[in-house]
Amino acid sequence: MAFKENRTWLGLERPVWAGVLVLLVFLVGGLVWLDWNEPRPVREAVVAPGFTANQWEVIREVERIEARFRYAADGPPPAGWEQEVSRAVMLQEQLLRSMAKPDPVQSVRLERLQELRDTLRAKTLWPQVQAGEEALLRDPGPSVQRTAVLTELLGLRRTINRSQAEVRFKDLVRETQLARELEDAQAGPLHATAMAAVAQARAEAENRDWVAALASYTQAREKLEELNRTHARTKFADLGLLKQVRAEEDTLQGAAQSLEAGLFAAGAEAAAAAGQAEEADERYARAIGLQQQVNDRWPRSRFFTTIKVEEWESHRQTVLAEAMLAKIAAQDRLIAGLLSGRQTLEAGRRIAGLQDAFVRLEQEQPKHRAAVGDLRRKYVYLASLGDALRRLQDDVYDRLLPLPGEPRLLLLRTEVSQVLYEQVMNFNPSRETGDDRPVDSVTWHDAVEFCRRLGWVLGQPVRLPSAREHALASNDVLAAENGDVPYGFLQLNDPHAEWLWAPDEAATAPMAAPAAGGAEGEPEVLPRTTKRRELGFRVLVELPPDGSTVEP
Repeated sequence: MAFKENRTWLGLERPVWAGVLVLLVFLVGGLVWLDWNEPRPVREAVVAPGFTANQWEVIREVERIEARFRYAADGPPPAGWEQEVSRAVMLQEQLLRSMAKPDPVQSVRLERLQELRDTLRAKTLWPQVQAGEEALLRDPGPSVQRTAVLTELLGLRRTINRSQAEVRFKDLVRETQLARELEDAQAGPLHATAMAAVAQARAEAENRDWVAALASYTQAREKLEELNRTHARTKFADLGLLKQVRAEEDTLQGAAQSLEAGLFAAGAEAAAAAGQAEEADERYARAIGLQQQVNDRWPRSRFFTTIKVEEWESHRQTVLAEAMLAKIAAQDRLIAGLLSGRQTLEAGRRIAGLQDAFVRLEQEQPKHRAAVGDLRRKYVYLASLGDALRRLQDDVYDRLLPLPGEPRLLLLRTEVSQVLYEQVMNFNPSRETGDDRPVDSVTWHDAVEFCRRLGWVLGQPVRLPSAREHALASNDVLAAENGDVPYGFLQLNDPHAEWLWAPDEAATAPMAAPAAGGAEGEPEVLPRTTKRRELGFRVLVELPPDGSTVEP
């Protein structure tokens, strides 16, 4: 008979101890059931170690809510879930804040509750998400309605993606796509507005309507800045165009002020033409001030110009200078009257005063363009004569004689002597020198300049005699030779020739030359620059029509 091994436990065979084990399970279960159903005070039974009574009540309440909605995420959201689950989350958060130290179990429960809440919320929002997606498919083109749908749908996607809902409801890729589509939809109208403003600005600049062009470029720049700032990732962002528009705006900065400055300058010119010096001065000053502001604030503007500032300042100073010159001209007429009346002492005093006026003019208005050259030169010359002014006048008047039949025309008895020429011109060009000899080697221009200076000294018009006037004096000499009483003109029939008057625009001038046998011949015409040893001149003084001297 074969040997059979019996396995035992605690000395009992397997069937026996298995039965004992089953009996023990029933006994323990019965004891637990009896303990559970035995009546007892609530607080003594539910308060767990480590928790206060209030904390334990919160835990049991949260457990109750969680048990009720634990499987709600697997089906349609039950009624009242929002209020109940949100309340459970709030209670759990308050519980964790009231605990002295973190409890991992309670923290996990909070995360579980938050996930439940956000998942139920995502399920509630999901029909709106699907409706939005379908609306986008129906309206693919840009429109205000599509932009509104994109805005709402992106908000829904972001709410779900940023929550603790289950992953199956989240789609970060779609959120990114929606964000880009929305940016394009929002940037499109902004870009269109900016481009319209750029086109308008360019058209206005083409028509030289600078103020309007500046306003349009400013609008375009503001729209492009907003576009590049808020929609930098869209296809409409354009930093290159923004840079161009800024540059154009810079070139047009100050347009209004510059144009206003031009209007003031035009008004100043009109006032100056009307003789309103103070008004012109004020308007030029306004124009200069406005243009200088443009130059200081916008050095890159096309309206930046220092040339206009300089030009207007020169015009302003010219207006003021001309006002001063008008007073100087009045003094000039007074001095001419004094000199014509041979009141050289008073004339000398006023000449010195005019010298001071010219100095003030150049100091106060250094940029003026008034024609002061001849007048200034005249008084520099007269001032240089000093006390010799009276002696020079006396010397000349002693040499003058009236022309026969022309009592208001006084002709020099002789040709201009070398000593007289040097007194007036401060040098002697003659080759055959001698104080009383006629001056020679002078051009027609030299003779005219002598007349101009002598006219300043006498306060009377002085010029070269014409051919007819020279002939009148020559006839007087011929009459004297036939026995009549001569007027006393000398050196008319000697070999020395004399320059005669000619119009200023002529390139040549006549000269009176004696003919063979002592009679005066026809005037010979020479270039005005001719110089000869035997060629000099005499001068003629024109008295006022009544034959008297000019009175101051």
